[in-house]
Amino acid sequence: EMIKRSLAAKEKALGSEHAIVAEAFLRLGQFYRAKKSFERATENYRRSLLIYGKVSGISSPEFDRAIDEFYCVAAVTDNKKLLEELQGIWRQFLPPHVHEVFETEDLKGRALVLPKPDYPAAARDRRLAGIVIVKVEIDETGKVTSARDMCQGPPYLSESAVKSAQGAVFKPALFGGVPVRSKGAIRYNFVRR
Repeated sequence: EMIKRSLAAKEKALGSEHAIVAEAFLRLGQFYRAKKSFERATENYRRSLLIYGKVSGISSPEFDRAIDEFYCVAAVTDNKKLLEELQGIWRQFLPPHVHEVFETEDLKGRALVLPKPDYPAAARDRRLAGIVIVKVEIDETGKVTSARDMCQGPPYLSESAVKSAQGAVFKPALFGGVPVRSKGAIRYNFVRR
């Protein structure tokens, strides 16, 4: 309730289209996500994205963080409609001069090379299992230029998944028939051994 009151005060003082208000929506979304109240989390992430899209644009770290949070809810709940909505929001704010593709489907289908992650001994000792979703940025040739755990997966498994993703190679994304940079995610499912 305190977070909601703080958000209302910020909206009143700064207006509903301010970056500080967007950050407050993002934080509230994170709170609800942690509580596994995914519908409420989604509502707040959506508001955050729409504000950041207007005030900061899709290239900003703030928009990127909000898109990751929204994506994680969609991935954890396996909600394809949310992934479609997320892509629509991203396209809505894509400047006409930027030629980049944001993929919402798991990138495994586009992989030419996809190393299998190790199941680390430390994870085995702790009997860890779970899903790790790795966000990757891919250049025009299909090589991964950046990889990171975007949804705070289980320790040890997260590091293994990121290392695996860094060695992946994909068919380049096309924009108007021309290879372009792209962003997307790879979902790794670790089963307890």
